[in-house]
Amino acid sequence: RPAGGGGGGGSYAAYARPGEDDGAGGVEAPQVRLLVDLGGGLLKAHRPGAGAADYGGEEVRALVVKLEMPRMAAASEADVDVSGDLLSVEVEGKYEVEVPLPYEVDDGAADAAFDRRRGVLTLTLPLRAWTKKAYDRALAQREREGEER
Repeated sequence: RPAGGGGGGGSYAAYARPGEDDGAGGVEAPQVRLLVDLGGGLLKAHRPGAGAADYGGEEVRALVVKLEMPRMAAASEADVDVSGDLLSVEVEGKYEVEVPLPYEVDDGAADAAFDRRRGVLTLTLPLRAWTKKAYDRALAQREREGEER
């Protein structure tokens, strides 16, 4: 749940766990940006309440979550879990955050990248509906190729 900051325009927002303190104990909630990937390198800020087809006629292919974590030294420090409609990220002793996900994602196709210079962890979470469509298209293509032989 948003604890502060804005969500519009791609700005960072802080997400806090229920009952979480302000980070005085050394564990902070990182700043989070939630974007949608519309394909072809086009990223837009997620609009709360927007459906997967509500972005100018473009269909959302993936959620892109950017987490500012300058105290993290390497991506291997992050423990990332996607469970249902919730993303949990923890860097022991440094960061903890839970981010509600607006769409069902395919956690088996997720990707992560860490920009050490900027201290930003970027998680790309393809929508389950999109990966199913891609799989169905590939399967149909293989079947067509098999029929041509």
